[in-house]
Amino acid sequence: MAGVLPIEPGFYWAQWISAQPETRDGPVSGLEEWIVVQVFENAAPSTADQMIVLVPGVETAQSTADFVWGAGPIHRPPAKSATGHYQRH
Repeated sequence: MAGVLPIEPGFYWAQWISAQPETRDGPVSGLEEWIVVQVFENAAPSTADQMIVLVPGVETAQSTADFVWGAGPIHRPPAKSATGHYQRH
């Protein structure tokens, strides 16, 4: 597994290598493409699955162990103002 498991909530680049058993929309075998996933806190810090992963378009949350991890947390682009111009945060 490349990269380090996420230790804080946020959006990360990841490769999905396996799916949880109850997942209907997961990969049958590992995906080679990098996708952006959302990591969030699931439980108390002492549990094995403290952080859990949401994959866009997939209804079942995944384990962080199901991914090869890249950069993150990544930051969202700046917001547009009412005039359509980007604002700095």
